[in-house]
Amino acid sequence: HYSDTSYTKDGTSNVGTLIVDKDATEGNIYRWESTRATLQDYDITIEPTVPLNFVSWDGTTPFELNYRTSAAAADSALDVVLYDTTGAIVASSAGLSSAGAWTTVLLTPAGTYTPGEQFFIELTPYVRTGHFVELGTLELLMTVTNNT
Repeated sequence: HYSDTSYTKDGTSNVGTLIVDKDATEGNIYRWESTRATLQDYDITIEPTVPLNFVSWDGTTPFELNYRTSAAAADSALDVVLYDTTGAIVASSAGLSSAGAWTTVLLTPAGTYTPGEQFFIELTPYVRTGHFVELGTLELLMTVTNNT
């Protein structure tokens, strides 16, 4: 599972189960399911620390998250929000749906990333009964200075 992570409900429509499971393609995954007929969500907040020798985000694929939903966005989807170290939203993608196939969401971070400080990634899967959202590999690619 993802290190430096917190799990919270936002007060409404949060009935479900978050499972840590294993998938043949992705390895360890999170799976969000619900038994309710209305969409139910959960917030997974990842709090990485910017490396002390951080220079910039990788220019090609700085943020990659593999995910899979069981159906169209009306039944199972994912929102992804990236915050910088000042707390500003700098990249996001909402209503992501893969209808059964593992898919990669790519984001290009902007904003301020102060070395040694935390930034936040908020993943919000939402589903209704009989459906799921699975979260797989998350990669954050940064350029850092060589400490020699």
